[in-house]
Amino acid sequence: MNGRKDRIELITGLIRDGKVTSQEQLRDLLESEGVSVTQATLSRDLRMLGATRRFDQDGKPGYVLPEGLQSESRMADEPQLELPPILSGQREMFADTLLSAAVSRNMAVLKTRPGHATGVAVEIDSIGSPYILGTIAGGDTVMMVIDDSLDKGQIMELLATFIPPTIINTTGITPQVRKND
Repeated sequence: MNGRKDRIELITGLIRDGKVTSQEQLRDLLESEGVSVTQATLSRDLRMLGATRRFDQDGKPGYVLPEGLQSESRMADEPQLELPPILSGQREMFADTLLSAAVSRNMAVLKTRPGHATGVAVEIDSIGSPYILGTIAGGDTVMMVIDDSLDKGQIMELLATFIPPTIINTTGITPQVRKND
């Protein structure tokens, strides 16, 4: 097994199978497959995948993947998006400030808490995705222009990397306004 892509696929499969309870265990599982990796690289890979450590109903810890990576239902010949890595701080900021989203063709309109649109636009731009062509911010609205070579499913997959699950779901983006805390 060579390269980062193969390692990521192996990590994703191990997490999907429910075999991973800690980074140390994941490192041992990778070693048994002939993949040597440092703890720092493993942390970056898990962060890039959006994997989080949760407790199940029995109180046992384990890593889980974001909803879009939970199944292997993609066609083998379907082009794969290069999804941007989102830092946990960015994820928290998006969850705290985004209120709703709507998509039309290759544009997304994101509503934020008043005065937060510029910060959200800056963070989206800093993600550095080649599929996000640019953002325009107002006081509480961000308009994103997305590469028009993406189909709706790919756009949803891209947006799901940073739009909170309260706003995006498996059937698409649900325009909604969260109640203020």
